[in-house]
Amino acid sequence: MTEEPVASVPTDDEPPATSELLVVTGLSGGGRSTVARALENVGFYVVDNLPQALLLDMAELASRAGQAVRRTAMVLD
Repeated sequence: MTEEPVASVPTDDEPPATSELLVVTGLSGGGRSTVARALENVGFYVVDNLPQALLLDMAELASRAGQAVRRTAMVLD
């Protein structure tokens, strides 16, 4: 009889295995770059000045990165 693997409960040292995707938009001078820098400071991988046509492609790449990139922010023009 073999044992089934049991999912472990994350501790404070171990973040949950979920990913976050944040899309930042706004008018010129609205603070998009300021928000992008703040998100980088709290651990997000930030793509600034992303053309809207590449949004879905970038979201797909971020989801494939798995645990390597858990928190992604995209700042659209």
